[in-house]
Amino acid sequence: WNGMKLTTMQRGFLDALAILPTDEAQSLFSWASTRARLTADDLADHLNNSPKRWGNNRIRRFLNDARKGIMSEAERIAHEILHAGKVTGWTGNTVVRDAQGIIGPVDILFAKERLVLEVDGRKYHGDDRFQDDRRRDNRLVSAGYCVLHFTWADLTLRSHIMLEQVRVNLKAAGGGRRPQP
Repeated sequence: WNGMKLTTMQRGFLDALAILPTDEAQSLFSWASTRARLTADDLADHLNNSPKRWGNNRIRRFLNDARKGIMSEAERIAHEILHAGKVTGWTGNTVVRDAQGIIGPVDILFAKERLVLEVDGRKYHGDDRFQDDRRRDNRLVSAGYCVLHFTWADLTLRSHIMLEQVRVNLKAAGGGRRPQP
């Protein structure tokens, strides 16, 4: 292009992840990964092809998160709470389907118990996202899933309550019934 250097979208994201301040890099990673603009394979390819590149430690952390299904700092905390509480049998950022097709990805899924945990933050849930999330939640409930929502404050100030709610719902699902509100 007339001497002009071009780059790919993935390369632009990777360069930005390496140089942005930590909070901004986390926001970009969450945005790009939840919209399939940047995948774990993209991160792994970058690390394999440029093993000594500046910023790779951060890229490696994002790759580790992506492989665990962690797309935000809040989700990382939710995973840590579940691990510390010895709660097992779940996966992170799993796509759920119903008879009509893909419902969408959920933050944490207990597939056998049909329990979904969603980590809600104002930072990533604007008006459009809020509306989409309500539609998705309704479809999940119609497909027989129980959906629990947790905020940053729930994770950081009331994690014991989150764990208790998860355990109650898992126990109830094992017995074939959900707790009454």
